[in-house]
Amino acid sequence: MTIEEEGLYLVDWYVVTQSAPGVTSVSFNLVTGDGQVFESNMPTKTGIMSGLAIINVAVLPFTIQLVNQSNTTVYFSNAVGAKANLRIVRLDHLIPDNSRCFAMDQLSFVMKQLADAYSGENIRIFTHIFGVIDNTLYGYYQAPGTSSSPLLLISDPLNALNLNHLVALYFFNVPYDEFITFLQPPDPFPPELRYGPYQKHSRLSFRRRQYFVPGRSEYKRFGRYY
Repeated sequence: MTIEEEGLYLVDWYVVTQSAPGVTSVSFNLVTGDGQVFESNMPTKTGIMSGLAIINVAVLPFTIQLVNQSNTTVYFSNAVGAKANLRIVRLDHLIPDNSRCFAMDQLSFVMKQLADAYSGENIRIFTHIFGVIDNTLYGYYQAPGTSSSPLLLISDPLNALNLNHLVALYFFNVPYDEFITFLQPPDPFPPELRYGPYQKHSRLSFRRRQYFVPGRSEYKRFGRYY
């Protein structure tokens, strides 16, 4: 088999065997044109053998083949219709659903600014686990070099709230801040950000106060958005 495009590929395969004279086990290797070998085997000669490889194709044309390394003839099973299969998937063409990642990145980005600007202010925190919490904003923390969820720090008493638990924030005595900035959304904009896990927070009233709602790239002092 020949691959005609550069990229990162996942290759997996299986073989359904019935017998192999003179041996007690069978082995098939995936061999590439540039000399890479990916082994697969099983300790018996009857059954299903499978294997998997990740291959970076940089030079074209690029060939792969599944080679019998059992030192004997291997007979396929007559009990099944699909006796062997080899599948190739180009990984760097897959587009993940990153709507949840972007929503959390946006939330973390804004929370860091709020914590820096309004540390010591009284806030009301709406959560989907702990209910409503009235407290004082202390700060923001995320472990360096990790992808763990950031923490919103409150000070009366000193405690931490995972941003995953946050529904909305209400600032009692803080005017609307025009200098809060936001991350640019992905292009094209995933529909999941409009109709995804944060949809339940998309209809809230505001009465001349400052709220922040996760998943929204805006603030509102009053009015209603949909």
